[in-house]
Amino acid sequence: MTSNSADDIRNLFSRSRFPSGLVAYLLVPYFPVGLFLVTLRIFIGLHTFLISCILPKSSPIRAFVLRVFSLVLGLCVTQEGIENCDPNSKVIVANHVSTLDHAAIDLILPSVIPSVWNLPSVLTWLLGFKEMGAKQGRDILIQNVKQHCLTKKLPILSFPEGAVTNGTHGLLKYSSWSFSLDQPVQPVLVTATRPLFPVSLEVLGSRWWQDICWFFFVPVTVIHLKFLPVIHKEESDSVDEFAHKVQTIMAERLKILATNHTSADKVSYAKRMLFQHPSGARLTENKIEATSRQHKMAKQVKEVLVDVPIQVILQDIARTDSIDTTISNILEKRVTYTPESSSTPLSSQKDSKPPIVPPGSAKYAAATFSRNSHERMQSFEERKSALLDNARRRYKEKHGIM
Repeated sequence: MTSNSADDIRNLFSRSRFPSGLVAYLLVPYFPVGLFLVTLRIFIGLHTFLISCILPKSSPIRAFVLRVFSLVLGLCVTQEGIENCDPNSKVIVANHVSTLDHAAIDLILPSVIPSVWNLPSVLTWLLGFKEMGAKQGRDILIQNVKQHCLTKKLPILSFPEGAVTNGTHGLLKYSSWSFSLDQPVQPVLVTATRPLFPVSLEVLGSRWWQDICWFFFVPVTVIHLKFLPVIHKEESDSVDEFAHKVQTIMAERLKILATNHTSADKVSYAKRMLFQHPSGARLTENKIEATSRQHKMAKQVKEVLVDVPIQVILQDIARTDSIDTTISNILEKRVTYTPESSSTPLSSQKDSKPPIVPPGSAKYAAATFSRNSHERMQSFEERKSALLDNARRRYKEKHGIM
């Protein structure tokens, strides 16, 4: 079943870290014990990390040592359906319910996780990811991962949802890049529980390091992995259809929904929930600062794209948090709007000066959409430069600057 209602997205993520009722009060006397466990486990975790770096990923000794250390760290990994695991499979796809899902899967099935986030190189390495060109664009990432599949033994692990959910209501729409590798995929269902203290594994707006600290704080977290049979792409299936088919199968086995919400929708939803109080109460100082910053960014975009309504710009800025990305979205017509009339009549311009074209007009839209990422970027930079030149002329006209 596929769904995309507003209620669905609210149910996909946890809003509170702590449980309600009597269990919440039991955390109070446990708190000093939890702090001691955090301190001890951080120290042990550093040694575990060093072992994982020194020993080869495919080494059985590494697997055994890490299983033992993981139990000490409070991470218990269970499995079923391992007979469905194809040793020749090069692509593993899993749903995403916690920050340490990749570590749990790596204990059972050693794998490589391509970094699809714009993280510093040191942090990418520390978190166990591998840089495969995601910063250079989707095409480069797919090309490098395909090369890895052809030349390396370890499979690629992908979380096509692109963000963590609570795992109880539905799956985010799968990104298609991991289904573009011309490889069958090995699905893995991930579920997680905390039997003694049901503290949420993820909370809307939480950081990865906060989630890991809570892993260390609670007595134990049980992550259960269920391996499904390998799924092959049919010749008649497009990449998107293949991704949707895998998402649907995994959702049915998890007995949850296959939604059309994306990881970008989670970011947008989180900003609405964290920055806009539903009761209309006053925002905190940090939230006021964030909202003010977005208005400043929107004004900068407005100076360039003068015929785009400010409310449209604000909505996209809230989603992207980037001036360049919002300008790109508008220029590439990924944002729809009704143009505002230009404040400077064309009839007032001097004949000797070139006509000023509204920035949102077709002049700044690409004539064609190139399949080559370099050509798309070059086209965008050329149109952006022309747009900025036009904006400067408008500014000088308005203020009488020669």
